[in-house]
Amino acid sequence: MNSTNFVVIIPIKSLDSAKSRLRNVLEKKDRVNLIVNMFLKVLNASVNSIATKVWVISKDKMFKDIALYLNAVWVDDKGYGLNQILNDSLREAYKQHLTPIYIPSDLPFIDCNDINKAINLSNNGNDFVFSPAYNQGGTNLIIAPNSSKFCIKLGVQSLTSHTEQIIQSSLKFSYCREDGLAFDLDTVDDLNYYKQIKPDIIKNLMQDYFLNYSTIS
Repeated sequence: MNSTNFVVIIPIKSLDSAKSRLRNVLEKKDRVNLIVNMFLKVLNASVNSIATKVWVISKDKMFKDIALYLNAVWVDDKGYGLNQILNDSLREAYKQHLTPIYIPSDLPFIDCNDINKAINLSNNGNDFVFSPAYNQGGTNLIIAPNSSKFCIKLGVQSLTSHTEQIIQSSLKFSYCREDGLAFDLDTVDDLNYYKQIKPDIIKNLMQDYFLNYSTIS
């Protein structure tokens, strides 16, 4: 068992702005269900992993209610922009003697074993771990040991930016290439591809399962 304490950090956009590129191909109900159910999948995987804590960064009350219901810590999104929010969260984790793990909220195939494998690759929290996204050179997981020089820079080709920072600092890193971490869902092309390779999962992600959580007070 890992002796290091890890915290998973999951940011999620407000429902009114999330997955805007899917608005022309999905009805509002289906898009909202997809967003919330993917978040639930990521959150459940994180809570059931060997990480010690889970932080959810959001604005919407529904996501706050879900996070608290599943024993995660809710952090108010101050609207500073994703990269700044995440880098502030890294520094807060270091203050609490936690090793932070960034994971996005839109991984439709993730389970706790994917996160555990990434943690085990980190050499007890001493080495960086990145999960490459399957397209656009993105980064879908970051385990970041305490390093004042490292800065999260999400976006297209972010994996190259993250890797170069570690190489320049002569630090150790590895890639975790689990499918559950590689495949995010952000574009129409992503949605159409997943409908072909995992149609049952995508269909289930558009069901109204989240309604039981959204009524929590």
